[in-house]
Order: sequence, then structure tokens, then C-alpha cells
Amino acid sequence: MDIQTVAAALADQPFGHTIHHYSSVPSTMPIARGLAEEATDPGHASGIVVVADEQTAGRGRLDRRWETPPGRALLVSLLVAGPHLPDRPAQLPMIAGLAVLDAVRAICPTPNDADMFHLKWPNDLVAVWPHGPRKVAGLLAESSLGSQGIRYAVLGVGINVNQRADELPAPRPGGLPPASLRTLFGRDFGRETLLIALCRSLSTLLAGPDRPPAGEIHARWQAALINLGQQVVVHSNTDDWRGQVVGTDVDGALLVVDGTGRRVAVAAGDVSIETVGVQPDSRGPAR
Repeated sequence: MDIQTVAAALADQPFGHTIHHYSSVPSTMPIARGLAEEATDPGHASGIVVVADEQTAGRGRLDRRWETPPGRALLVSLLVAGPHLPDRPAQLPMIAGLAVLDAVRAICPTPNDADMFHLKWPNDLVAVWPHGPRKVAGLLAESSLGSQGIRYAVLGVGINVNQRADELPAPRPGGLPPASLRTLFGRDFGRETLLIALCRSLSTLLAGPDRPPAGEIHARWQAALINLGQQVVVHSNTDDWRGQVVGTDVDGALLVVDGTGRRVAVAAGDVSIETVGVQPDSRGPAR
């Protein structure tokens, strides 16, 4: 990755002003947390980016492994603290999802891009195709709490960029098949361009003079969800149950009506989509 190009483009941005680049690390998340802990005030370190060409022990939600060949994916952790923390910190996963969605759409312009990329609750970016959605990216948000609330948060992002089809992992049981931007569009993409777009989007969402309020964040995020109106299976610690998604609340809980008509707020766990009602325009790029 050409970090000098990225650093020059982001020198004046709230996110990306300082970049720590590694060829290979176990995970970027603990490095970002360490930088926050080393700072006199985590707020002074907000906006720092840790990016790696390879993670040997990368992980997503629920301690799932994130595996990819070196130099193919965008593997990055971003530190959020001080004035960059949103009014509702529970919305940080929403904001991370919107930033990834904006960044991918920015570098993959197509006539039907508004219909192609969506977010899947709670933390995936997916591309929708006639044969169903494909997972393109995963998100992870971890926070450090203090006596006054959140001290800082680290947003972890893994985006499949240039993997070939045979370099993508097999889907986990009940999970979506993976895809990369290369397998979707048939060409390579610059990870530098994607990282620049991601940091600029986060700067607008979290540090811009007119950063959107909580209500607007929620509305934009909910509108991007592929889950709305879908029949889903909710996987909890005790059992699995089916229902229909009817909305979300302002902090990101999924609102699901079960078979008895009871409305349940699902704040954590995993959800599998049984049916997908969103179909892309037939003129979309070939896979």
C-alpha cells in the first residue's frame, strides 16, 4: 500500500491525519487501543488510523476469524475519542457502517449503485445479486469505559477488495457467501483510494461542522439495511426463532415480530436472512 499517497490526501482530515502502517500484524485492533492508552488524553489521539496489509489473527464479531491473503483486503482500525464521539455512542456501529457504505459506493460508481450495496444488521456490508446477497465487508466497534462514560472507541473494518474467487473463505454455516470488489466488478481496485474515501466519510460523519444528528444517522442507516421487511432467523444464546423485521430503534436494536405477534427488540446476537426482497438492476456489472 502506498501510504505516502494516503497520508498526503488525509493530512488535513480529522480521520487519517496520522497513519500507522504494518506489513503484517496479528490484528490492528490492539495496536489502536494501545495508542489510545499511551496518549495523555485519548481525545488527542482521535482520528489515528492503523492499517495492515495482512492480519494473522484478525477477527470480527463474536470472535470470528477474518482471513485474507496479504495485500488483498483493506484491514484497518480507527480511533474515535473526545469531541469525535457521537452524542449517542451506541450509534458508532451505525456510523462505521455508513462510512464503509459511502466509501465503497464512491469507488464503485455504477448506474444502480444505490441498489447494489446495502448494510446487513448488525455489522456487514453486502452486495445484492439475483442469486442473493454476498458479504463484502465486516465491521467491529469496541469501546473503553471510564467513570465518565466512554473514554474512546476503536472501529475495526475489513473490506474484501482484490481477492480472487479462490482466495475467499468458505461461508460459515448460516452465513452469507463472501465476495470481493474484484469478483463483483472484474477488476482490481486501489486500497489507497478506498481508505481515503473511508476516512473522509468518517470525518464528515463524526467531525464535520455539520455532522448529522442522531436522528439523521439512524434514518440513513435504517434505510440502507437489507433486513427491513425480511423473514429472519434470530440466533440467541438460548434458542433460534423466526420473525419478520419491522424496523430498528435509534440505538440500532432490530425490531422483529415473532410468530405470536410479539414485537421483540434484538440488541445483540446474530440474524440470518431467510428471504431477500431486494433485486439489482439487470444492467449491473458482471460477477
